[in-house]
Amino acid sequence: MEWYFAEANQRLGPVDDAEFRSLRETGRIRPDTLVWHSGMPDWRPLSAVDATSAAVLSPDGGFCTECGRAAGAGELLAFGDSRVCAGCKDLFFQRVREQGVASTRGKVHYAGFWIRVLARFIDGLILAVFYFPLGMWFVAYTGLSRVSGPVSDTPDFALAMKIFAGLGLLSALEVILNALYDAWFISHRGGTPGKLILGLNVIRPTGEQVSFGRAFGRYFAFMLSYLMAGVGCIIAGFDPEKRSLHDRICDTRVIYKR
Repeated sequence: MEWYFAEANQRLGPVDDAEFRSLRETGRIRPDTLVWHSGMPDWRPLSAVDATSAAVLSPDGGFCTECGRAAGAGELLAFGDSRVCAGCKDLFFQRVREQGVASTRGKVHYAGFWIRVLARFIDGLILAVFYFPLGMWFVAYTGLSRVSGPVSDTPDFALAMKIFAGLGLLSALEVILNALYDAWFISHRGGTPGKLILGLNVIRPTGEQVSFGRAFGRYFAFMLSYLMAGVGCIIAGFDPEKRSLHDRICDTRVIYKR
């Protein structure tokens, strides 16, 4: 937004929001200084620009970079170099989603394919602690620990069915455990332990944290990426925002923490 202000009986400007804020903070523009911007019916003292002008004069207050309205401390949402009021928030974030996070946030460093593979490897080592007792349960459930002696030429169909059922249950438990692991850590900590160790975060395009439900579904989308011979994961190496297939499906990004 462009501002004009009166000084020594002269009308000066235009100045942008950042310069206007700087002039106000240095005292050149005071509460009684006449100011005007497009949309105002006439020139008014700064103190009368908005009902929240008293808060605007505080260092914690400011102006919405979208509509230019004054807002008090705690009423502006900081997002990169922008400060957005509640009335402009939805429209602002809609534009972010349409244009991409890089256009608004500027200095976002997306995590590439290989560091994400390393993060998954670290998570796999951590989950192995839980897989071990599951494996021991599987051996006890199927009775494999009691199998000894030479292998019979006659197949034991009862044992085969028990092993098949045990493998199915074990696989289902591992998938659910992995999905809960991803969902809880991403929604509560911003990333799985493997990603956090490497300084990575999983976010929405708006910069918001991923919800539990979205993170839970994201794991199954990752399974789809993996089952496509890994192609769904490999495409992250060719995407400008390093998005894999599951990032595209769930509208997420993996970035380096600032």
